[in-house]
Amino acid sequence: EWNDANNALAGCGLSVVTTGYLLRYVKFLKDLLGDGSPEELLISRPLVRLIQAMSKAFSGAGWQKQDLNNQEGVYSLVEEVGLALEQYRSEVVHPEDQEPVPYATNSVREFLDHSQGAIEQVLQSNQRKDGLWHAYNVLEIGREEKTMGLRRLPVMLEGQVAVLSSGCLDSDESLALLEALPSSDLRSQRHPTYLLYPDRELPRFMEMNHLGEDQVTKVEALGEMIANEDERLVVRDPEGGYRFHHSLTNGYELTGAMNAIEELSSKDQIEIEALYESIFQHQMFTGRSGSMFGYEGLGCVYWHMVSKLMVAAQEVTFEAIEQGADAETLRRFAGAYFSVQAGLGYRQSPGQYGAFPAEPYSHSSGQAGAQQPGLTGQVKEGILCRLGELGVDFIEGQLAFRPRLLRSAEFEGLGAGPDHDAIPADTIKFTFAGTPVTYHRNVNAEGVLVRVRYSTGEEKAFDGILDYETSSEILSRSGKISSIDVQVPASWLIY
Repeated sequence: EWNDANNALAGCGLSVVTTGYLLRYVKFLKDLLGDGSPEELLISRPLVRLIQAMSKAFSGAGWQKQDLNNQEGVYSLVEEVGLALEQYRSEVVHPEDQEPVPYATNSVREFLDHSQGAIEQVLQSNQRKDGLWHAYNVLEIGREEKTMGLRRLPVMLEGQVAVLSSGCLDSDESLALLEALPSSDLRSQRHPTYLLYPDRELPRFMEMNHLGEDQVTKVEALGEMIANEDERLVVRDPEGGYRFHHSLTNGYELTGAMNAIEELSSKDQIEIEALYESIFQHQMFTGRSGSMFGYEGLGCVYWHMVSKLMVAAQEVTFEAIEQGADAETLRRFAGAYFSVQAGLGYRQSPGQYGAFPAEPYSHSSGQAGAQQPGLTGQVKEGILCRLGELGVDFIEGQLAFRPRLLRSAEFEGLGAGPDHDAIPADTIKFTFAGTPVTYHRNVNAEGVLVRVRYSTGEEKAFDGILDYETSSEILSRSGKISSIDVQVPASWLIY
C-alpha cells in the first residue's frame, strides 16, 4: 500500500486500500484451506475465541447488508467486533493460555466465508457516482450519541488499483473501471498516464482560518464572547470576519483554552470543536498528498502506482480469459492494459519522460519530467507483467507457457548487434531461470506445443504445461535442460 496519506490520517483514517488487499488475503486463505487440508488445526485458545466471536458478528444481517446511513447501527457493528478484539488482546499476553488446541478447519472456513461477505459489502459501499472508487475515508465518532459516520476524501489512483486487485469486481465491472480512468480527473494533462491525486486549487494563506459573522454567531457562546470583547478563542479580523486565536494550533490547545473558560458548558465546547474542525479539517489532513505540488503530492505521477495499475489490469484481463470472455471483450481488456503500459517510462521517449526511459524514477510533477531516481517497486511490477505477457506461469507447481497477451508485432525479428546475434522473424528469445527459451509464431498451430531439449541431446514434448520433474530441473538451474522451444499459435496473438 502507498500509505503516506494513511499515515497522516492516523487515528481517524479508514483505508479502502487496505480493505481491498484484506479481501484478497481472505480469498488466499480459503484456497490454502481447500481440499486436502487437515480436518483440524492447532490454534491458541484466545484466537479460537476471537474467530468464534468475529464469525458470529460477520454472519449477522448488519454486516452482510450494511447501511452506512444508520450511524447508530454502524457504531454497534464496530463495537461488537472491537470488544472481541479487546478481549483477545487482554488474553493473548498470558503465556499460560497459549497452548494450541484442535479447532475444526470447517469452522475456520466458515469464518472466512462470513469475513469475505462483510469485506465485500464494505468495498461495494465505496463506489463513487463517476464509476471510480474511494481510497480513504475519515471516521467521525459521536461518543455521546454512539454514532459513526464517514467523510470521503478526494479520489486517488491507489483506490482504483486496490479494488481491481481485490477480486471484488466481476469482469464487466473491472472493464468499466479501466475504461472510465482515461476520462477521469486522475488522467495527467502533461504525461500520458495517471496522477496519484488529481491536481486542485489550494486556498491562499489569508483565506485560511477565516470565519464569517454567521458562523460565529451560530455558536451562542462565541457570540457572547465577541460581544464582551473576549478574544481568548476568536479574534476580529480588521478586514472583516473573524479568526481563531493564533495560539490554537491544534485540538489539544483548543481544549486547554476552553477548559480555562468557566462559562463554557460541555454543549458549548462540542459546538466550538465542531466549528474548529470544519475550518481546519485536521482529521482530513493527508500530509504532502494534499498540500504539496511535488514529491508525490498534488498533480504528481507516482510511477510505482502506475506500475501496480498495470499489474492489476493484467490480472483482471487474465481472469476474463479464464472465464471465457468473448473476443470483443478481450480486445477491450487488452487495449486497456496496453494503454496503461504505454504511459510508463520505458514506453516513452527521453524527451517525454524527462530521463533515460529504462531507469526507474519515483515520480513526475505536473511541471517537470521524471524525478528522484531509485529502485522502487516499479521494477518488480515491470518484470511480473512481462512474464505475464509471455505467458510464463505455474499451474499447481508445474511450469507452463500460455501466452494470451502477447502482441504479434513482437515477432518481427531483430538485426544482429554488438552484444547479441540476429533474431529471425517469427521468433522471440528470452531466458527463464537461466534457460534459453525461443517462441515461434506458428500460423498452423491450434495450441501451444513445448519442446524441451536436454544437455544429453534427448527431447521431450509437452502441450504447454511441463511435468514436475522438468519444471524442477529448470527452477533449480541444474544445467540438465539446454533450451526450450515453444510453438505459439498465431491466432492467440494480439494484432
